[in-house]
Amino acid sequence: MPSAKPLKVPRMPESTVLPGEGAERARALRDRAERQLHGATAGPAGGGAGPADEARLLHELQVHHLELQLQNEQLEQAQAEMAAARDRYLRLFQLAPVGVLEVAADGSLIEANAAAARLLLGSRDELAGTRLEPRLVLSSVPGWRALLATAAQAGRAWSELQFARPGVALTTVQAEAARDDASGNVLVTLADVSERARSLAAQREAALALERAGRTRSEFLSRMSHELRTPLNVLLGFAQLMLRDARQPLSPAQRAHAEHVERAGQELLALVEKAMDNARADSGLSEPRLQPPSVPAASPSPPQRALRRVLFIGPAAADRAAIEAALAGLPAVSLTDSPDGRAGLRTAGILSADLVIVAPDLTDMSAADVLRALREQAPTREVRCVALLALSVSDEPPGEAANAGFHECWCRPLDSNKLRHRIEALLG
Repeated sequence: MPSAKPLKVPRMPESTVLPGEGAERARALRDRAERQLHGATAGPAGGGAGPADEARLLHELQVHHLELQLQNEQLEQAQAEMAAARDRYLRLFQLAPVGVLEVAADGSLIEANAAAARLLLGSRDELAGTRLEPRLVLSSVPGWRALLATAAQAGRAWSELQFARPGVALTTVQAEAARDDASGNVLVTLADVSERARSLAAQREAALALERAGRTRSEFLSRMSHELRTPLNVLLGFAQLMLRDARQPLSPAQRAHAEHVERAGQELLALVEKAMDNARADSGLSEPRLQPPSVPAASPSPPQRALRRVLFIGPAAADRAAIEAALAGLPAVSLTDSPDGRAGLRTAGILSADLVIVAPDLTDMSAADVLRALREQAPTREVRCVALLALSVSDEPPGEAANAGFHECWCRPLDSNKLRHRIEALLG
């Protein structure tokens, strides 16, 4: 009986060996098959592989073949899952509600999703390879370049950009950029915030309109205050002068009438002050608090003059009347007046005044100019000076008069009782 021919088992190509646990099992099966084949061919002389050996070897090969089929099925399943995941992420990229751009290192667009294409009024194919700068308003170009540079260097950045699109209202977007470490490109998301920007602009415009309205109201109240204070100054000044005139005393009936006029004037002044307080509160202004500057005290005559001289520089007769009424109760005090600044300076030098009161409505020079000129004259260099103010919202804090160096500032209308105490203090 002729010897049986050795069973030839084809060697599996190396390309079928899969990584992982399945590859190890396949390699082990192939080694076992090769050892059995080698044992079958190297048996005793005249012998050969028996039917049992051939059946066992065939079983091993069938198991190996089955395992390869299972591994192939697993591979195909993994490939299908990867394809599904890729399609899912591609749909998310395309259907995202915000625009997404992939930008190369040179600033050219590599990829854009559908939202970005709609925002930029172009197709994905048209946008590929182009640059974004021509679609931006001129003021947003530096911001876009800084966004890319910062993201490329620091990893993340954000900025607000505006697009000028033909036939479409100005579009404002919030751009957030992140560096893709794998490719070195920059991924940018574009969220349309035009409605929010327009809402903020409308709020700012409303705030400006409210501010303008408040300023207009304050200006109206200021003018009203000035217009009311001017006649009140005349009314109260002459009423107080009549009530305190010891040389020509009033009859009881006349005094009652004059007192009624003064009370009515004070009530009206209180209403004006209340309105002005409300205007100051609304405009954020506070009542002026004038701090006396470091003006040297007037040098008394050796040991000291009996007569004190007060000079009023101003055209308003009502101011003079109020000051005269205040001085009526003070002994050894005289009052001299001058209608304009230049004449007042000459009078002050000749008179050697102890106190100079300057009105704000001089026709030839300002109250601050009068004060500077008094300080330049040797006879009046140390005289005490007071400025009158027609107080209004726009005068707070008192401007030129307070900053010029006046010892005090008095607000119209002048009250003779308060004036008396202040003049007494200033005259020493």
